[in-house]
Amino acid sequence: MPNTAFLPFLLQALALLGASFGLGEGLLRLMRTRPLEPYFRLFLALTLGLSVLVGSYAAVRTKGVSIMLPLLGLMLLLLPALKPKADEPDSSLVDRPAPAAHPTRPWPAAGLVLLAALILFATRWALLYDPASPFLLTPFQDYIYYGRVSEALNRTGVEARSLEQLFPQFLNVQPYHYYELWLNALLLRVSSHPAVWSLYLSTYTVLTTLVFVGFRALLAYFGWRGVQAAGLALGMLLVSGVYWPAFELHSFAEGGRYVATSLLLLEPKLSAIYIFLLLGSLLLLHRQWRAAGLALAALPLVFVTTIPAVAGALTGLVLWLRRRLHQPQLLGLLLPFFLSLLYLAAFYLLQLPAESPPGPGNAPLLMQLPALGQWRTLVNVLGGTLINVALYAGAYALLFVVLGWGRLRASGQRWSFGLKVLLGGLLLSTGLSALAFTLTAHLPDSYQLLGNTFPPFLALAVAGIAAALLRGSSRLRRTMALAGLLALAWVNHRRLFTHDHSMHKVTRFSPAFLQQVRGALAEVGNRGGFFMADADYETIYHLTQDTFTRGTYVSNFSRDYTLVSLSAPDLPTLRTDPRFARDTAAAVACIRRASLARFVQLNARQGRRWPPDSAQYQLVVQHKLRFLCLAPAVALPATLQPLVQARYQDAVSGEAFVVLKPYPPTQAAPSASASF
Repeated sequence: MPNTAFLPFLLQALALLGASFGLGEGLLRLMRTRPLEPYFRLFLALTLGLSVLVGSYAAVRTKGVSIMLPLLGLMLLLLPALKPKADEPDSSLVDRPAPAAHPTRPWPAAGLVLLAALILFATRWALLYDPASPFLLTPFQDYIYYGRVSEALNRTGVEARSLEQLFPQFLNVQPYHYYELWLNALLLRVSSHPAVWSLYLSTYTVLTTLVFVGFRALLAYFGWRGVQAAGLALGMLLVSGVYWPAFELHSFAEGGRYVATSLLLLEPKLSAIYIFLLLGSLLLLHRQWRAAGLALAALPLVFVTTIPAVAGALTGLVLWLRRRLHQPQLLGLLLPFFLSLLYLAAFYLLQLPAESPPGPGNAPLLMQLPALGQWRTLVNVLGGTLINVALYAGAYALLFVVLGWGRLRASGQRWSFGLKVLLGGLLLSTGLSALAFTLTAHLPDSYQLLGNTFPPFLALAVAGIAAALLRGSSRLRRTMALAGLLALAWVNHRRLFTHDHSMHKVTRFSPAFLQQVRGALAEVGNRGGFFMADADYETIYHLTQDTFTRGTYVSNFSRDYTLVSLSAPDLPTLRTDPRFARDTAAAVACIRRASLARFVQLNARQGRRWPPDSAQYQLVVQHKLRFLCLAPAVALPATLQPLVQARYQDAVSGEAFVVLKPYPPTQAAPSASASF
């Protein structure tokens, strides 16, 4: 991607923000909802408009078979729940916050949104800017994968994580975080930009801008205003736990890095969690019980791993309020969430399963709870997890104790309800998420149950405590607090712009190589394959042909392309390989789901069996692949050598891009002694 072509992506992001606000504000005015604090209303309008756009587009593209469909219903039900006839709050639950600045015109708030969007867009651009090249750096594999999935949503209309194109009969709906993927799919529908850059620059700028506006609305609840409120709101985007350098040297604390390195700048997919968690919390603080229940019920739909955290926080809240609220109000808080869970279960259980070729390793990986005899191990895992969380979040507690020790009691009394909601949500969500992680620790992705939810809940609690402690304090104390928060943020983010952060892996390719690839792709089309070296298969995640590939540079110039793995570890040795010893069953399933394995299995049904190199040749020829991407030092198999038309080697990464001849012959490839 040329490093000067930023304007279309910026304009796209700003246009989407404008359209979302216009739609959301129009709906709020149409329904004549109750008066709201201006920044809260701005955040509500943006979230409402964006969610209606996402839900509507997903419903149209999937013909109603979408997990986003009930999200659309929840957002529309918010409107009558916010009408003036809503329940009056119990006086014992009113914090009576100090009045914040209420602009009489929308321009100050709109200007702040524009400024925030420009800052966040510039930050995302700077993360990949390479002054030594006319191209941007190629981003981390996850972003490329998410971009390709969003394009696949447009092409297939099926909410599937798989990028399978050669054998579409294996596609089936799967749970995932589709909110930002459908949003990116919408942008791709109206533009011609590469999918990864639309996602990385436009979609994530829009989502993180909404998160900023949400934090600004939360600070307004505590009476903050002016430049310091905007600065603190921007600072909250950098809160996720503190990944101390010393922790990297100790395996015990280093194990919690997924909790503390889920930085919003590097994990903007978590923006949807922040947005709906902020919306639900703000509605709770403003005592809009039914509306809050509807907003929090959206979280399992936009991010399925939030279920334990939201269930814990909501259950605790209802138990606390059971004597203060009427039964309809309590039901309004809790019922939408459980209806969302019911819809989730029914949606995925009622879908027809995809076709599955016979053979071991093809059965779905069912969640199996540990045996009761392992209770000591489970206690150790749970205790260690909670200690890790305390280590990573303790720096914020220490900062607030140092800066506001004398104001803790007064702040707790003045903001009793707001602080109890935010702190209680953090503690209960963390406890339930840690328990869910403990019970599923044997599964590859179990860490996401805690790593995806702890940072947003922590950021909300830090924002609330900071706002309450520092409200009315001296300018010096506020400045010291902001400096302390920025110092902690620097510890987490210090490596980002040197590109050596463990969660910010970018790839450099020489400009000459990228120019050659761009020219070649214009001629050969969008079907190709790749070969990885054995050393590339570091973990189970590298075994899937969708998420980790060679040839990531293709994403700079193509938006919807096929990239098939033509190499994988041998199954017999895979079962004894120490890299996959913990997740052998999942590793075997990953190999069996690759296009090459499916190609071999489907042909074996018809009596056609080939040795490995001949199977590779047959797949390339029969499916007319026109280019191959090779890892450094990987030799092209001899059976494929006659198909080569041109080869380009990158002097920086060592990867090679091989162009194949058009419509190669279909005769059988040379045989080998080993069977596949």
